[in-house]
Amino acid sequence: RICGFDMHVNVTFTYSKNRYPVGSYFFTSDYWFDPNEEIGGTWELLDEGYVLLSGSRSGTYRAGREYGENTHTLTEAEMPSHTHPSSAQGYGIAYIAGTSGTSYGVWSGTGNHGTGVAGGGQPHNIMQKSKAVYIWHRTA
Repeated sequence: RICGFDMHVNVTFTYSKNRYPVGSYFFTSDYWFDPNEEIGGTWELLDEGYVLLSGSRSGTYRAGREYGENTHTLTEAEMPSHTHPSSAQGYGIAYIAGTSGTSYGVWSGTGNHGTGVAGGGQPHNIMQKSKAVYIWHRTA
């Protein structure tokens, strides 16, 4: 019986190591679960804010690398094409010096003319709807 017991323990240990090889990820919502104790091997808890993205060996998203950012401020090139109407009366010539060059505008009469400033330039969050879980990564 002692040999049988020892064999059972060894089989269970081998099964756990093979079931979660180094490089595996384990997900749980159980705050108290620690795979270092429950499964064995060496596991590290990922920092909050990470989501997993399917990667490849040679494509755009390489497995094991990190991508993305928590917030993002749009550059001028990323903004949708748009106008900034303003109101003016009478006749005149507008000289507008912008970051992408100089623009001139001529107007006459009453109506919407020229350009205005819009936006605050602050970073914004673009995170998809998510549910947080603990993600453990086996490292050894």
